[in-house]
Amino acid sequence: MSSMSHTIERMTVGELQITLGLTALYEGFDDQRIINDDSVSRPILEMTGIFEYFNSTRVQVIGNQEMELLDSLEPHVAEERISKLCSYTDIPAIVLSRSRQAPQYMIDRCRESGIPLFSSASITTMLIANLSRILREYFAPQTNMHGVMLDVKGIGVIITGESSIGKSETALELVTRGNQLISDDRVIVYEVEPGMLIGKAPRVLERMMEIRGLGIVDIMTMYGAGSFRQKKSLSLVIQLVEWTKQIDYDRIGLQTQQMQILNTMVDRIILPVRPGRNTATLIESAALNQKLRRLGINSAEAFIERLSQSISQSEIGEEGTGVDNE
Repeated sequence: MSSMSHTIERMTVGELQITLGLTALYEGFDDQRIINDDSVSRPILEMTGIFEYFNSTRVQVIGNQEMELLDSLEPHVAEERISKLCSYTDIPAIVLSRSRQAPQYMIDRCRESGIPLFSSASITTMLIANLSRILREYFAPQTNMHGVMLDVKGIGVIITGESSIGKSETALELVTRGNQLISDDRVIVYEVEPGMLIGKAPRVLERMMEIRGLGIVDIMTMYGAGSFRQKKSLSLVIQLVEWTKQIDYDRIGLQTQQMQILNTMVDRIILPVRPGRNTATLIESAALNQKLRRLGINSAEAFIERLSQSISQSEIGEEGTGVDNE
């Protein structure tokens, strides 16, 4: 079984800016500022002067409604509202939608309070949806798995196994066949909701593979943009093991094995490796078979049913050809 270690990853304001392509409205802010809440707020109530229910740990999104409300106020009142908002110095960041330009007093108050201020080209609803999705992923329960993850025929597969068994070499062959690399050596797996696991590469390992004898290779540079994918839902774990005669491996596939990752059960296949077996072809076949299972087609059960029908028909045929000698 693959080794797993639980991790907690938190997003910084700088990472949020890069991920969403936000434009900073002033320079010199702390891009290592940590976001500790996965929820997003619109401070429209606060723009009316009501701060009793304000949650300052959330990223604040200011859209057309908030800006129109500010514009309707007397200039000194609008500035007081923003000054009051920025007095909550634990606000992770403030983001304006629709590429709105912040009034100078808003920029000044944010700079004085150390609150990063950004602008986004997205409309407000889309901005909030993207923020919520990204933050939910970062705050989801996470674990590290040792192995290689690929998108094989549309199925998210993690290949695990002992060191030197050929995981990366097999993954490289799968990439040359048109499948997509997600991560080599270490996979971050997070649970966005019960039953839904997503795998991705640590940022430093994105697109990279380590191949013994070749060293570190950049998959996207070698095989094109289509050879790499940032993340993928996890459906199958394939554990490569050394072939040994002492173990009776499943030859039909009736028994579906599973393993627990975080709080989700994932199908697992133990695949014995020995000279003469094309491991990449077997993994592609396993992925396609997994896709059939999703559609309610179980190849092993279909084979057993077909075999049973054949046996039954043979028995009926033998009974029908019996001769009565009396």
